[in-house]
Amino acid sequence: MYATLVRVLGKNGFKELQHAKIEEVTIPEDGDTSDAIDMQGFLYCALEMPGDFDGTSINLEASNDYHLTDSPTWKSVYDDNGTEIEITVGADRVVVLAHINDKVNNSNNLLGPLHYMRIKSVTTQTEDRKIKVMLSR
Repeated sequence: MYATLVRVLGKNGFKELQHAKIEEVTIPEDGDTSDAIDMQGFLYCALEMPGDFDGTSINLEASNDYHLTDSPTWKSVYDDNGTEIEITVGADRVVVLAHINDKVNNSNNLLGPLHYMRIKSVTTQTEDRKIKVMLSR
């Protein structure tokens, strides 16, 4: 996994944007779950899926003790109607997780309280798959 702050070119050279970052996580071969993503302080998320991703659906899992223990507790993420979050994805796409937010004005963001998140593919991957996670505040 790697993380980088987003950099933009201005008239005085590159400047880092402190309100955005990109992380790359891996779902391993014969596995279905990615590395952990540190979400603290970030509200919005988009996923850049690899061209050879197996399957068309993912779920999210969250942990608030990942940084405290060698055996963190991971739980599936549900909305307030009791429905597990399932996201339709596809190979070689960028998927914005906008439907997790309030569709009227984005004022009720369900990702905001999550400290650590990971991606769980509904389909086991046949090779290591790297997913870019784009986060912003």
